[in-house]
Amino acid sequence: MSERQITKDLDILRHGLRFPIQRSGDGYYFEQIPRLPTVSFSFEEALALLLAVRAGGTLAGVDGESLSAAIGRLESLLPRELRAVLRASEGAGATSLGRQEMLASLSVAVAQRQQVRLEYAAASSGEAITDRVVNPDAVIPYVKSWHLVGHCHLRNDVRLFKLDRIRRLEQLSSRFPEPTHFDLGEFLDRGWGLMRGVDGPVEEVVLRFYAPSASFVAEERWHSTQRVEREPGGSIRFSVTVQVTPELCRWVYKHGRDVDVLAPDHLRQWLLDEARAVVAREPAAVG
Repeated sequence: MSERQITKDLDILRHGLRFPIQRSGDGYYFEQIPRLPTVSFSFEEALALLLAVRAGGTLAGVDGESLSAAIGRLESLLPRELRAVLRASEGAGATSLGRQEMLASLSVAVAQRQQVRLEYAAASSGEAITDRVVNPDAVIPYVKSWHLVGHCHLRNDVRLFKLDRIRRLEQLSSRFPEPTHFDLGEFLDRGWGLMRGVDGPVEEVVLRFYAPSASFVAEERWHSTQRVEREPGGSIRFSVTVQVTPELCRWVYKHGRDVDVLAPDHLRQWLLDEARAVVAREPAAVG
C-alpha cells in the first residue's frame, strides 16, 4: 500500500466520517471507538436484507469475512424462533416482492405454529384453484423456487405447495400442535429432489452409468440412500431407494445413452417410450 493511499484513507476517516484520530510514534489510534447509529428493521425488511446480502456472496470481490459478519448481525435482530427459518434460505435466489411478502408471512406462521388458508392453483389439476387450510411445517428453497411443506386438511396428508402457485394467503387465528409422527427429513427422503408421487411406493431404483456420466454421478451426493459400486471399464452401478417421480425420470432421461435402467421395469419402459416418441416426432420436426 502506498503512502498516498494511507493519507487518503486517513483524510476520509478524519474529515469524511469525522472520527477523532491521533498519531502515536509510527502509527495512529482512535481517541474513542467509533460507533455507527443504531438502526432497527421490521421482520420483512431484515429478511429482504438477508437475501440481498447472501446474493452478494456470489459476486467476485466481495469480502467473505465481512459478509458473514453482516449476516450474523442481521440475523441477531430477529426473534430466535425465526433464525432457523432464515438460515434455510441460504443459496436461494432473490425473490419478487409478492413472494417476499408471502415468504415473510409463512415464516411467521411456521414459527408460531399458526394455520393458514390458501387459494392454490395446482399444476396437476390444470391450474384449477382449490381452497385449503394448511398446518405449515417448513418453508424451503429448491432450485429457484420456494415451497411450503405442511399438513393439508383438504387432502388429510402432508403436501408440498409452490409459493408461486398460491393465489391468496390468509393467516388464521387457530394454532396447531407440533406433529408427533412427522419428520421433515424422512418426508423429503421419500422422493428425488423435492417432487414426489402422492401415492407412489418407495422402491429400489438401479441404474448403470457409463462414461462420461459415470464420473459425474459418482462424485455427487444425490440422495441419502444412494449406493455406488464401481465396475470394470469405468461404469458404475448406482442404486437408490425412492419414489419414481417425474423429477427422477427426467434426471435419468437427460443422461441419454450413458445410462441403462436395471430396475424397476416400469422406469425402463418409460425411458423406452420417451425415446420412441422423440424418434417418431423427428421427421415432422425437420419438415
